[in-house]
Amino acid sequence: MDAMVTARVPIEIKKRASIAFESLGVTPTQAINALYEYVVKFNSLPDFRSEEQILYEGRERVLDPQTMTPKIQRMIAAMKAIENQEPIDWGEDAGKSSIELLKEAKDERAKSLLGYKYLI
Repeated sequence: MDAMVTARVPIEIKKRASIAFESLGVTPTQAINALYEYVVKFNSLPDFRSEEQILYEGRERVLDPQTMTPKIQRMIAAMKAIENQEPIDWGEDAGKSSIELLKEAKDERAKSLLGYKYLI
């Protein structure tokens, strides 16, 4: 047996959503059921931010000096030096390829974000 759900929606939003649902090939009932299923499964609402917002917020978090590992800080300093055509001091990373440095930086970043000392 199904239950009836009633909600107030601004007329313009309803019109625009109806057009979107039609183009997606779903009915309003299917869309509402999908939302309910999502909430039950994840105990939260879907992330309604745009891709641009998510990318921007992710970029801001990555560029936050408080969350950067020393290797990432050195790589960013090196990139800035390249942009400004200044000599680069690679320190302990001298002689390593950019691919090696990037992999090490990604590993360090993952460890710092996950709080793990070692990744398996």
